Amino acid sequence: MKVFLNHSQIEAFKRTYPCSGIPELSGITFEFASNDDLVDIIALSWEDGTYIDSAEFDGAGLLALSQDALRIQRLRRSLCQ
Repeated sequence: MKVFLNHSQIEAFKRTYPCSGIPELSGITFEFASNDDLVDIIALSWEDGTYIDSAEFDGAGLLALSQDALRIQRLRRSLCQ
């Protein structure tokens, strides 16, 4: 399952987690396996839309953002049922 977060969603997260270390992004996609393990991250630069290696800002902040993305996706699914 892939979950995309846009710029405003990322910035809202960063306001609640100001020391996350996450740079300004135009978007980020998290891909999860069927058991909810995180298997891929695609981050796009706010400046020019190019790909950014998430290893540059990997840590507790990125993990927390991925878990928020997973919760958002579960909420979306429950609302659509």
